[in-house]
Amino acid sequence: MKTWCPEADSPRNVNPSTHFTRACIFTHSNVAFFMTDYVYVTFLATEGDLRHAEARHQETRGESYAKTLWMLQ
Repeated sequence: MKTWCPEADSPRNVNPSTHFTRACIFTHSNVAFFMTDYVYVTFLATEGDLRHAEARHQETRGESYAKTLWMLQ
């Protein structure tokens, strides 16, 4: 799997409106879930709860990845 990260800034150092464009883009057929999860995280971040948003993203990534693999089989 290849990962492309334009910048390594922490989400805490970035304006919430730029979170999506600065997100690492995963170029792999099984990681489309990343986009929908990240939109939800960005929504939380706009409310000023960045710490919770990051934690929520970590919680949802594994679960969503499992769902995506199951759907593709």
